[in-house]
Amino acid sequence: KTGGIFIRTSPRDVAIRVDGQDISDQSGFIQQGTLIPNLIPKTYRVEIKKEGYFPWVKNLKVEPQLVTQALHIVLVPKTIKEELVSASRLRGEHIEVLTNTGKKIIIQDTKSKTYYVYDVTNPAVAFNINVNFANTAKTSEAIVRIAPHSFDPNKLIIESTKGLYILDTLRLTAETIQKNRPIAWNVQGSSVYYLRKNTSSSSAVYALYSWNLVLKNENQVFAFPETASSSQRFTDIEVAQTQNRIVLLDSEHAIYLIDLTQNTMKKAASAITDFAFSPDGRKLAFLSSNKKLQILFLDDVDADNPKQRGDIIAFELAEQPRTIMWHKDSYHILMGYAGALHLKEIDDRLPNNDYALKEIPGDAFYYDKNSDFVYSVKNSSLYRFPI
Repeated sequence: KTGGIFIRTSPRDVAIRVDGQDISDQSGFIQQGTLIPNLIPKTYRVEIKKEGYFPWVKNLKVEPQLVTQALHIVLVPKTIKEELVSASRLRGEHIEVLTNTGKKIIIQDTKSKTYYVYDVTNPAVAFNINVNFANTAKTSEAIVRIAPHSFDPNKLIIESTKGLYILDTLRLTAETIQKNRPIAWNVQGSSVYYLRKNTSSSSAVYALYSWNLVLKNENQVFAFPETASSSQRFTDIEVAQTQNRIVLLDSEHAIYLIDLTQNTMKKAASAITDFAFSPDGRKLAFLSSNKKLQILFLDDVDADNPKQRGDIIAFELAEQPRTIMWHKDSYHILMGYAGALHLKEIDDRLPNNDYALKEIPGDAFYYDKNSDFVYSVKNSSLYRFPI
């Protein structure tokens, strides 16, 4: 009995070859992909080509009465042209973050440790966050980290050496979230999540709290088990977009996965240099110090390349990346190496497609999932290119 292959590509209008035989691209306004039916069960070599793009190749196994899927094929242009956003001389060289609206960008001068806000469409004027925070909050506390407010582009979440604040850059007002500096924190949805000692516990074990940016109240979302050590040092936290899972990184470079729906916490991996939840919240990527990228599936995935909850796939890398960021489709990862930026698919069916995008230092780029643009600062000017 025969099976089939279903292919969906971005961009469309591609040349498809299956075991050397040309197949017409059926994707269009109504149909989103190409179905290749009546295939004898075996493994087929599928090639996708388009003029001006790198080819995509994959060995796909066809089973009887089943359709094998490849739904997240992204073709990468051989030549990527950068767009000069503004020739205005920017103060600073490290892009900290782009606001959720994509209209404002925060850049840090790493030498002076000064943060600036620029309007992306008109970056001629720099808003000095350090000076305005000091004047507004009437404090000499140094800024440690900044994140954009979830739904107000004029507000920033600021961690200082002593506390956690909300700075309104338009009205120049400061609101206190925490009078004491949290151990680790992050923003997701309408809440700021932070880790600190559990004040309700006599053993002073850690607890995870959230501060609602709308209701202005605090809630304890997870208490560490009593067997946990209060001497353990945590350094970073990330919250899934679905807000049901949280990852903590400790000083020994181990990561711990908290599942709020099951009220559990377990160690996920060791020797980790970077980690990130996928935009769909269903996968966790983590980068090991031994040049290995691993993907942990947090839920069952039935479409495309099926995986079960708890499955881990690993990719051996030729060199050690500095950082990783998920592509907006949750099926590709941006990998920043020492001298270049790569786009890598997480489909572990061979061969694995990994493309060099640009010669950008691995820690000198910022990917905005909303616009699908990669931003970088070169020669004090802001550039970007689409993926």
